[in-house]
Amino acid sequence: QAEDGIRDVERSRGLGDVYKRQLLTWTSIIGVILASLSIGYYYGGRWADVKPNAERLAFMIFLAGIFTALIPLLSASAKSIALYFGSMEGPLLASMLYFAMPSALLGIVSPYAVKLNTAKLSKLGASAGSIYAISTIGSIVGTFAAGFYLIPNFGTRTVLFGTSAVLLASPMLLRGRRAIPIACASIIIALFITSLTWADSEGGILVYESDSQYYHIRVVDAPSLSMRYLYLDLQVASAMRLNSDELPPNYMDYTRFAYRLRPDAEGILFLGLGAGVEPTYVRKHMPSVELEVVEVDARLLEVARNYFRFEEDENLRVVVGDARAVLAGSEKKYDLIRVDVFNSHDSIPFHLTTSEAVQEMKAHLKPDGLVVVNLVSALTGKRSRFFRAEYKTYRQHFEQVEVLALGSENPTIPQNIVLIASNWAELDEQKLIELAGEDKRLQAYSANLWEEEVEVDDVPILTDDYAPVESMIGELNLLQIVG
Repeated sequence: QAEDGIRDVERSRGLGDVYKRQLLTWTSIIGVILASLSIGYYYGGRWADVKPNAERLAFMIFLAGIFTALIPLLSASAKSIALYFGSMEGPLLASMLYFAMPSALLGIVSPYAVKLNTAKLSKLGASAGSIYAISTIGSIVGTFAAGFYLIPNFGTRTVLFGTSAVLLASPMLLRGRRAIPIACASIIIALFITSLTWADSEGGILVYESDSQYYHIRVVDAPSLSMRYLYLDLQVASAMRLNSDELPPNYMDYTRFAYRLRPDAEGILFLGLGAGVEPTYVRKHMPSVELEVVEVDARLLEVARNYFRFEEDENLRVVVGDARAVLAGSEKKYDLIRVDVFNSHDSIPFHLTTSEAVQEMKAHLKPDGLVVVNLVSALTGKRSRFFRAEYKTYRQHFEQVEVLALGSENPTIPQNIVLIASNWAELDEQKLIELAGEDKRLQAYSANLWEEEVEVDDVPILTDDYAPVESMIGELNLLQIVG
C-alpha cells in the first residue's frame, strides 16, 4: 500500500506541468469570456434604452454567428500568437482573438431581450429573472452536452459550426420573412467557410478529419509520393507508404538501428502509437517479440486501424491510457522501450520528458535494455535547448546516449532527432555500418550519427518540479516563425 501511495504521488507530480498548462489556458479562456460578456451586458443595456428593436438584436446575433464560425479558421494565427508571447500572455491573447468578439456580441442579447420582453415596468423583475434563468439553464445544458457528448463524438469544429449555424438562423425566428436576406447571406457564408475548412491539405487529398480529446486529427494522402500522412494538430506525426509495408524514409527508418542492436529482444514497449506504422513493421520483421503499445488517445487507435493497416493480435497489444501512469502500475521489464510522444509541438506531454519519467522507464528495462526516443529540435544554437535538456536528462540515468539526426549536416535547424540510451551501446559510424549490413538506406544513415560534444551547461535537467519544455518548444517555433 505504501508503494502504491508513492506511485500515486509521483504520478500526480509528473502530471503537474500538464495541469499547469491547462490551468493557464482555461484561466485565459474563462477570463476573456467573462470580461467580454460583461462588456456586452454594459453596452447592450445602454443601446436597448436608446432604440430597442428586434432588427438590431437579430443583427447582433447574426454577427455573433459569423465570428463563431471563424474560430476554427483562426487556429494558425492563434498558435503563432501563443508561441510568440509565451506560456501566460500567449493563451490570453489567443483567447481574445478567438472568443472576445462572439462573447461580447452574445452578451448584448440578454439586456436587449429584457428590454424587448418587458411591456410594463411592473413586470421588469419577472421578465429579467425569466430571461437570465433561461440563459443560465442553457449554459448548464450546453456545458454538460459539449463536454460529455458533443465534443468527444463530433469534434470541436463540428460543434462550433453547429453553434454558428444556430446563431445565423436565429434572426429568422425574430423577423420571419424579413429575415430572408439574412438567411441567404448566412447560407453563402456557411458554404464559403465550409469550403475553406474542408479544402485539400497541403496539396494532398484529405481522407479523414476529426477532433479527439487531445488532437485535431487529419489523414492526408499524397498520391504523387505514394504516401499517407497523419497530422496531429498542425504537424505531421507519422507517415505510411501506400504501396509498401516498409518504413517511410524518416525518423522511424532510423530506429531500425535499435532493433538490430537487440535482435534477440523478447519484449518491446511503445509509448505512443501514432499511426501504428512502426509497431506494424516490428511485428512483421520480429514476429516472435511480444509488443505492447500505450496510447492516451483512443481516437488515434481507431484511425490507425481504419487508415494505416494497424492490427492487434496475440503478440501485439494496445493499452489506452497515460504512459507514465501505465508504467507506474506495471512490474514488467522490456528489452526496448520506444518513446514516440513528442511529435506535436502543440501538445507535448511534459511529464514524459522528466528525470522521474526516465527513471521510471529505466526501472522497466532489463539490464541490457535500450530506450529509443524521437523528438524535434535543433542540435546546436538557439533552437536546440529542448534536445540538449532532454539529452542531459537521459545522461543522468544512462552511461550512453547516442544521437542520430535526420539533418545533422545543418545542425541549427529543427529536425527529427533519435536518442538511443543504454548502459552499454556505445556507437560510432563504423559500428552503424556493421549493423546496417547490406541495407543501403541504413548504411547512408550511419553518416548522421552526431558525434560532437553536446553542450549542456546552460540547460537544466528536466524534473517534475521544473520542466520548462513549453518555453523551449515555443522558442523553437518562434524562431521558425520570425526567421
